[in-house]
Amino acid sequence: ELARARVPAALFAQPRSFDDQAARAARFAGAGYAYALTGVATGGTTGFADDAIAAALAWMTRARVPVLPADGAERAAEALIALVIGRDAGAVAGRDAGAVAGARAR
Repeated sequence: ELARARVPAALFAQPRSFDDQAARAARFAGAGYAYALTGVATGGTTGFADDAIAAALAWMTRARVPVLPADGAERAAEALIALVIGRDAGAVAGRDAGAVAGARAR
């Protein structure tokens, strides 16, 4: 959601047996959508080292988050709203109904 809204964000991974959050954070960082925090503090303390936090904050102040292409989630939400209110999904999204119908015919 933050990437879609183009909000600079720092991500950190939490260990999960079913979800490789570190890999996902690295992918988002590699694409410029976020900063991946990786510098864990030493000396038995928890959290991140001060220099890692400083680097994340510096990135966030100068970040120019690229536009994240829309996926099917927005179109699915528009279709569900259209079903509920009984209107064309294109009209719900503010698009020209004729253009939507033409796109569907392709």
